[in-house]
Amino acid sequence: MRRADAGERAEGDLREVLGVLRAQDPVRDPHPTPADLDRLLDQTRALGIAVNRHDEGEARPLGPTAERTACRVVQEALTNVHRHAGDVETDVFVRYLPAELEVVVRNGPSAETDRGGLRQRTGRPGRGVSGARRRRRGSRGEAR
Repeated sequence: MRRADAGERAEGDLREVLGVLRAQDPVRDPHPTPADLDRLLDQTRALGIAVNRHDEGEARPLGPTAERTACRVVQEALTNVHRHAGDVETDVFVRYLPAELEVVVRNGPSAETDRGGLRQRTGRPGRGVSGARRRRRGSRGEAR
């Protein structure tokens, strides 16, 4: 591993730890659950993105780690839609399966794509995809 890669990884890990330390008081503001996704979807709609939520199966508590991970994965995916696809219609599927929760975020094609199929990036590059993979691994989730 190159020194620069190790430095970037350490910086990302530090940001994650600091984010946990800066988190709001869990007693006054409990961890987000899939039921809280509507607030996130409303914020995304306010940016001009048409978001449709699809729930399948019977909702049930999954434990704080799985619920927090599901919400963060949706948040990261919607951020990526906004950054890379623009104002495209997006569907969020929340499926309560017998032994697991499946969350899928799927967006339509963008009218603002470059020749490579991605919208030109704006701002500083993030760590959305790698961060989402780390969170899913931490909750024994799967990335597809």
